[in-house]
Amino acid sequence: HRHGLQAGKILLNGKADDPNDPKYRVYKINKDWQSLVSGSVKDAFQKDYEEWPWQDGAPWIDKDNDGIYTPYTDQPDFIGDEVLWYVANDLDTSRSTYTYGSLPLGLEQQCTVWGFNRNNSTLGNMVFKRYRMINKGIYDIDSLKFGIWTDIDLGTADDDVMGCDTTIEMAYGYNGSNTDGNYGSPPPAIGYVFLNELEISSFVMYIGASASFDDPRQGVYKGTLELFNYLYGKLWNGNLIIDPLTQLPERIMLAGDPVTGSGWYELAGWPGGPDPDDRRFLSSTGPFYLARNDTIDITFAIVIDRGEDNIDSITRIRRLAGIAKKVSRDDFSFPQVPQPQLHAVPGNQQI
Repeated sequence: HRHGLQAGKILLNGKADDPNDPKYRVYKINKDWQSLVSGSVKDAFQKDYEEWPWQDGAPWIDKDNDGIYTPYTDQPDFIGDEVLWYVANDLDTSRSTYTYGSLPLGLEQQCTVWGFNRNNSTLGNMVFKRYRMINKGIYDIDSLKFGIWTDIDLGTADDDVMGCDTTIEMAYGYNGSNTDGNYGSPPPAIGYVFLNELEISSFVMYIGASASFDDPRQGVYKGTLELFNYLYGKLWNGNLIIDPLTQLPERIMLAGDPVTGSGWYELAGWPGGPDPDDRRFLSSTGPFYLARNDTIDITFAIVIDRGEDNIDSITRIRRLAGIAKKVSRDDFSFPQVPQPQLHAVPGNQQI
């Protein structure tokens, strides 16, 4: 795998800041860091809390309303119980061309990741990510597509299959059988759920060395064109994706339902389709218009759960997807459960 970004923000003059500046790192904060025992873990949390990069875009709460981050007076925005943040940009031409052969656009990416410390099967089985994309280039971008690319390797990598549930905007992966070499039986499923009213506009999967679903080439501009085709729901070579059941073109592959056995889905729902294997997928939303100096937020949840079997695991992550959407709509605010009020009333051998 390759990547085309470098650490750091884009300055007002349009140049990238020094990516080797030690302030450009992945920051990690925890709500309860001050209650931890002394040691390297607590020290790392304290350092990131005190050096929280608010001036570079990291979310924070200005409790005294003076516009300046003052540790222990102000605080980072604890969207979750633990929060990670970094900033990166695409202005290193050597990196962008090494990835798919394309030139930089002048995009700054601010990434926030958060989760909740819950020992239950709902919030504890979710991670949330927000990519804040800022166009700091010299041109408006008239058709920005955003794709979640993932190589899930769910346990043993060579027995995975994929799917897409457009009713909840979730792309997902699950095991092709009820036993996995790492997880055993039953294996879990994992889903990537767009939030904040974002819709899946295309979904494709990659199968390495497959004539139809090959990975885009890396290091050459042809790879950019192949990835562009995938982002728009076509095959890498620009050919339309054809539903094998209806013989109609589709931008969203595998939008059938393996739980009910309806529509186009892997294995039984794809006669003559590929066997389970090492899969990757690209779940896309957009296009969006992003003017110079404008900003767009792309937020999604990653959910994972294990059911009674490999198919029931899909049902479980669908439930989690619904919960993720609800807590997102509620702005991740959870009402405090009041403590019960107990009153002792004397009685005859009873309370």
